[in-house]
Amino acid sequence: MPKLVLLIIAFSLSCSAYCQQKTSALELIENLKNGAAIVRLYVNKPKVDMLQKSINDSRTPEAEKKELEKILADHQLDRELYVKHVIKAFKENYTFSKVYFMCDYDQKKLKDGVRSGIFLDENGKLDNSITLEEQHFLIFGRGNNDDIILISQLNGEPLPSEFPASYKRSIFSIFSFVFSTDKLSDYVEKLNGKLKKFYVKKLMVE
Repeated sequence: MPKLVLLIIAFSLSCSAYCQQKTSALELIENLKNGAAIVRLYVNKPKVDMLQKSINDSRTPEAEKKELEKILADHQLDRELYVKHVIKAFKENYTFSKVYFMCDYDQKKLKDGVRSGIFLDENGKLDNSITLEEQHFLIFGRGNNDDIILISQLNGEPLPSEFPASYKRSIFSIFSFVFSTDKLSDYVEKLNGKLKKFYVKKLMVE
């Protein structure tokens, strides 16, 4: 087969794959707009379980138990404040879709089809009356620190490269971010804006 024909076929396949990826990204943003964002809250339950196990162990010296109890109390307070902070940041800065809040250790239940009994209310408390009714949703989880949110699919499948799964700060915005008193809220606000812009782009394509 002539090389030119092979090149044309390869180019066509490449274009087709790109278009499919683009369509997939546009479908995802539309599904999110009409569906929900599920914010996965990082509470580090394995650390809590490990500390509690050591505290309950009869072989642990009393002095060490007291030290572990303080570490556990400090960690639980830190995560409680973090949960409230994330909920507040989303309630005040995220408007693109409906939003639910869930502790990270309940993601497996969500994956197994559980749709109630795993979501938190506005105060960060488990509320069994909250039920996920939307068919489509994406996971909004913690990045490499508490001030970053990354969007992903429940099944772990990578999002298309053009989908705004995170907010990447420009060199100019980095300076304002450094001096921000609420970095997470700023991040959520910018991510919300990126999702809106991408959705408008989708409408223009249609």
